[in-house]
Amino acid sequence: MDAMKRQHSEGGRLPEGIWLALDTSTASMTAALAREGRAFAERDSTSERNHSIRLMPEVDSLLAEANLEPGRLAAIAVGRGPGSYTGIRIGVTVAKMMAWSLGSPLYAVSSLEALAYGAVLRGKAGEPAKGGTWIVPLMDARRGKAYTGLYAFGTDGWRALAEDGIRPVAEWLDELADRLTAGGAAANGGQPDGGIASSGRSAGDADASVDGRRTGECQAGDQPQGGSTAGAARVLFAGDYAGFRELLDGFAARIPAEVALVDDPLTASAVAALAWMHGERCRVDDPHNLIPNYTQLSEPEKKLAAKHAALKP
Repeated sequence: MDAMKRQHSEGGRLPEGIWLALDTSTASMTAALAREGRAFAERDSTSERNHSIRLMPEVDSLLAEANLEPGRLAAIAVGRGPGSYTGIRIGVTVAKMMAWSLGSPLYAVSSLEALAYGAVLRGKAGEPAKGGTWIVPLMDARRGKAYTGLYAFGTDGWRALAEDGIRPVAEWLDELADRLTAGGAAANGGQPDGGIASSGRSAGDADASVDGRRTGECQAGDQPQGGSTAGAARVLFAGDYAGFRELLDGFAARIPAEVALVDDPLTASAVAALAWMHGERCRVDDPHNLIPNYTQLSEPEKKLAAKHAALKP
């Protein structure tokens, strides 16, 4: 039984039928139709500046190809970021408006987790084995930083070992290397050492709920966690790693685990799989309440905040 089937039992009964899955948080605009978390039709494009123009035509084309009216969609799943500030808004807005206008249930997952889980779907993470594989998604956030997280894939399923966030890559790799070489999770209650478990989000991030209602904040860490997080036999970096290649080479030279790099794009098939895996934990109670996970302020917001700070006495 695969990780998706193992963990789906915690999600409750989900809408049966065809789901639409979307993500526009990266340069890859991706949309898919899926049944029970398994995509059977998918469209991908890497023209980031055209997400707002191309997304709805691609969705219409997918539906027409499947001979499916929008009103027959059982649910909609979307990646809520982090990633491109403008890109995230496009996918989330389309998903919210479709869910609201069609009366369809809406599910939201981490785009970073989808980037990581794609390696499992495509077999790049290998078979679940003793020791397991750590998967580290990377999206370049500039200035030596990346949107990143830490996930484990092994015989005990799929788990989050650290919250998604934005981190200086050099410091993040140091933390991971220390964790792998020390192997001290058992003495630390089975949790990752030091700062690995801490959130990388900035203080200005939006809350995960509105008036106590869920807004789509959902990761593998929300699932029951079993087994040890003491280390890995293999570490796989997935996504936009080109700008950090020298740091990754240095990391590989100082750890006892095998290191692999995968630059496959984020796919809607992974979004669909995660939404089905996490189940009702990722359902958004009201589409209007879905808040994109920007993780950090946009450049205009940073400049405005700095301007206001300079004006304070």
